[in-house]
Amino acid sequence: MVIFYIFVLIIGLWGVSIRIDKKQYLSKESTNAIKGICILLVFLRHANQYVKESGYDYSCFGDYLFLSVDGFLDQLIVIMFLFFSGYGVVCSIQKKGYSYINSIPKHRVLNTLLNFDVAVFFYIIVALIVGRELSLSNVILSFFAWESIGCSNWYIFVILICYISTWLVFMIRKIDLDITKKIVIQIFLIMVFLIIATVFLVISGKGQWWYNTILVYPLGMFFGIFHKKVEFIVFKGKNYYLIFGACVILFLLSWLPHIVSNIHIPGITLVCWILRIVASIAITIMLMMKFEIGNKFLVWLGVNLFPLYIYQRLPMILLSTFLTSNPFILIPVSFGLTCTIVPAFKKFEIKL
Repeated sequence: MVIFYIFVLIIGLWGVSIRIDKKQYLSKESTNAIKGICILLVFLRHANQYVKESGYDYSCFGDYLFLSVDGFLDQLIVIMFLFFSGYGVVCSIQKKGYSYINSIPKHRVLNTLLNFDVAVFFYIIVALIVGRELSLSNVILSFFAWESIGCSNWYIFVILICYISTWLVFMIRKIDLDITKKIVIQIFLIMVFLIIATVFLVISGKGQWWYNTILVYPLGMFFGIFHKKVEFIVFKGKNYYLIFGACVILFLLSWLPHIVSNIHIPGITLVCWILRIVASIAITIMLMMKFEIGNKFLVWLGVNLFPLYIYQRLPMILLSTFLTSNPFILIPVSFGLTCTIVPAFKKFEIKL
């Protein structure tokens, strides 16, 4: 099965070149390409869930490598989604001001939720087709992304909370958006809001994947505010290679508790996870600074991230139920069918 990760690696390296214009590393094309790589990794993670449920025997060395890579990547495959969302939101706030902030409830929150709810209807139909029992409460809560009837809901819930927190903080405490220090304080307040949301999710019994990456969103906002200063420091002299090397070392050190099993210091796992996230983001951004990563296919995946993410489980459920869960059939066929959903989605997509 590791061949699927090899395919992702080949697709990710296809078209890579040395970046000439360093100012364009955060262009929409570049960020969409990175999101395209991430959605491929998410697809493999989700597809493997159905393969595993079928009782597939991971006996080959390639299967072992697949599981090792999957465990190594963990939730790191989604952090750039949240990071670029935070970055994009704060840049839009700086550019458009309160006209953008006022539009968040309609264009960011409601628009996302309604399109998600359309997908929920399709998942209800598929659930009935495969004979899954649905309770009324489960169905109702699914429309608010709190419960799932087959679709991937946690990320939608988290990003909606991020958008809502941004709108609330900027509307409750209106500031002069030309003053950087005031925007920084707002972002800290958003972090407080999201930490409270995290506590609520923990108390509610949600899995750690619901909250262990949520603070990446304000981290992206901070980067949006200070990216020019970061660029100045990174590109000064030989700083790039020193900083990049330090980030790689930090990333490797973050795995120390996993390597040395007798480390049981309270909080060390959390600290290492934070270091891993920050180092991973820094490494990704610095690679984007030096290399033009992307091709038309990756950019297309990034542009169509929402339908690819939300609808990918539909063919997985149907194929694993009525045809086969063999990964060498399920994964490529599901991916092909998911891609064909994208043009159909464009026709019934809700745009507010």
